[in-house]
Amino acid sequence: MSDVAAPVRTSSTTGKWWVQVRGKAYGPYSMEQLNGFVAEGRIRPATMVSDAEDGNWIEARRVIGLMAPLRAE
Repeated sequence: MSDVAAPVRTSSTTGKWWVQVRGKAYGPYSMEQLNGFVAEGRIRPATMVSDAEDGNWIEARRVIGLMAPLRAE
């Protein structure tokens, strides 16, 4: 059995995303903004993100397409 979690989300129901840093939520951001943060190294695979400010937080690696800028390098 693999320890790699399967991607779980392809998009946000609201079109907006929040990023959790040291327990505080920042956002909302568009998917394009999040991809920019990934490219800059500001979002890493284990960074927690959510499509609702007080919603279910998941690792960025589990959002389909979000970590693509890292894989492209």
